[in-house]
Amino acid sequence: MGLAVYDTLSRFCPVLVSVDFTRKLENKMDAIRTGQTNKKEVVSEAVESLSSIMADLNRNEYAIGESLSVALRASSSGMRTIGYCPICKKGRLQVIRSKRTGKIFAGCSNYEEGECRATFPLPQPPYRIWTTRRLCRTCGWPTVTVLSPRRGRPWGLCLNPDCPTKEGRRKHQSPGIPSSQ
Repeated sequence: MGLAVYDTLSRFCPVLVSVDFTRKLENKMDAIRTGQTNKKEVVSEAVESLSSIMADLNRNEYAIGESLSVALRASSSGMRTIGYCPICKKGRLQVIRSKRTGKIFAGCSNYEEGECRATFPLPQPPYRIWTTRRLCRTCGWPTVTVLSPRRGRPWGLCLNPDCPTKEGRRKHQSPGIPSSQ
């Protein structure tokens, strides 16, 4: 996101992100400290420069907002992406919140097109989920990192319901409790 802000400002207001602009301002501040110039003169010049910069920002306000909005959506989508779908091998698994129930789950990006119906349960709040884009060392499926408020230490969770790493957990569960919880 920081790179997107820099890129956007470079396109619409290059003076603001210019190294020369910063260098000149720093040199003038040093000149005030050494007594070579007075504070009023430097502030007056800075206000004049910033007025020009503000005019550029105001003139391009809509385009800047659009550019940052696109970057934010791309950044947000990237944070929700878990990895490639192991079922259809074309889509991407993403963390999705159900509009109907409010619960979160992992689902394939090709679901909307009707190409893939892959969904996988995820631990619900108060558990916290981080996407890692890492694959399970045992079965090669995508994993997420889970943090429990009670456990304190994060752990990796493979999305494969049949992963051999979950075998021990299934044996110790009560009947009727899904292996993903």
